[in-house]
Amino acid sequence: MATTLKRIDAREFDKLAEKTGLQPAAREMARLVLVDGKTLTEAAELCGTYKQRVSLAVGSIRRVHQGAATRSGWVRMEVEVPERLSKHLSELLEALKESKSRDAKALALAQMEHAMTKARKTLEGGE
Repeated sequence: MATTLKRIDAREFDKLAEKTGLQPAAREMARLVLVDGKTLTEAAELCGTYKQRVSLAVGSIRRVHQGAATRSGWVRMEVEVPERLSKHLSELLEALKESKSRDAKALALAQMEHAMTKARKTLEGGE
């Protein structure tokens, strides 16, 4: 089941936007919604346009995003993380995705799973 892209970090937004052919004004409308968290109406007011135009721009980014997620074999999750972790997490996942070494990927995944399990137990008061 596909989920609708609601928020995205600026770096990933720029990568997706490059694949759309959107003009700068349309990119800015989509950025206001997907990166800055504005509503369609707020973005339309800020850009002096109609909500429908903003919706079309956002839809272009969402279509590219959905196509990339479908082709990659990765699962897209919508989560909120502290801002200070966002960059690190994005870079880690990108490195994992781009790595050509199966051994390095397996080791990195095992390390990530261990660290996340330990952190969850800490939050649950179990460690």
